[in-house]
Amino acid sequence: MQVRLHVWATASRSADAHHAARTAMQAHLPALAAAGIVLTGLTWLADSPDDSAVSQSSSAGQSTADDDLAAATAERAAAFDALVGLRRKIRARAIRALVDAEFDGPYQPSARRVDRFLTGLGLDALPRAHHITVVVELTLLVVARTVEQACDAASQVMRAVTSTGLGAAWEAYGGAESDYATGEHGRWRVPWRHEYETWLRGHATSADAGAAAHAAVRVALHHTLAGLAHELMTVTATVHTAGIDQFLDPESD
Repeated sequence: MQVRLHVWATASRSADAHHAARTAMQAHLPALAAAGIVLTGLTWLADSPDDSAVSQSSSAGQSTADDDLAAATAERAAAFDALVGLRRKIRARAIRALVDAEFDGPYQPSARRVDRFLTGLGLDALPRAHHITVVVELTLLVVARTVEQACDAASQVMRAVTSTGLGAAWEAYGGAESDYATGEHGRWRVPWRHEYETWLRGHATSADAGAAAHAAVRVALHHTLAGLAHELMTVTATVHTAGIDQFLDPESD
C-alpha cells in the first residue's frame, strides 16, 4: 500500500527542508511501529514553499535586523554624548587651572601651553583677543562744601563706568585727583583720571580693536555723564598686543 504523508518544514533552501522533514518523520516512526504501522521505501518530494511561512520568516528576520540597527544607533548616540561630555570636562578643567593661576610663570606662556594641550587632543584653540588700555581724563563740576565731599561726589558719579558698567572683561583703576581740585563758593572743579585694562575678542587688526574699545568707553561715559556738569578732556586707547584672552570662562570658553 502506498501512503502519502505531508510534513511541514520551514527552511530557506529545499535541501534544508528535506532534512527537517526526515528528522521529524524519524522521530515519529517508533510511535507508528507501536501501532502496527511500518513505513518502508520512503521517498521525498518537496511541494511549493508556503508563501505565508516564507513571508513570516522574512518579516521576523527584517524585524530582528531593525531592532539590531536601532540598538546600535542608540549605543552610538550614547557613546557620542559621553565623548562630548568628556571633552567639555577636559576643556573646562584646563581653563580653570589657567584662570586660577595653577601654573608657574607669566600668563601668556602658560596659556600657550594649555592651548597646545587642548589642540593636541583635537579640541578648539583658546579664544584670542587684543590687550588694550583706555585712559579717560576729564573734569567734573561738583557742588560741595569741602574738597573731600567733592571727590566723594565725583566717585559716586563715576562708579557706573568704573565698576561693571563695561562688562567683566574691563578692569578700571584710578579716581579723583584731589590734589588738583579747585573750588570757589562751594563749586569745585575735580580732575578725574582712570584707565581700563581689557582684552577684546573678534577683531582682525589692532586698529579695529582699538577703535572698538574707544567707542565702547565713549558710549559708557555719554550715558553716565548725561545731564551732569563736566568737561570731557581725552579718551585714549592703546593696543599693546594680541594673544590668548586673559578673561576666560571655564563654563563657556
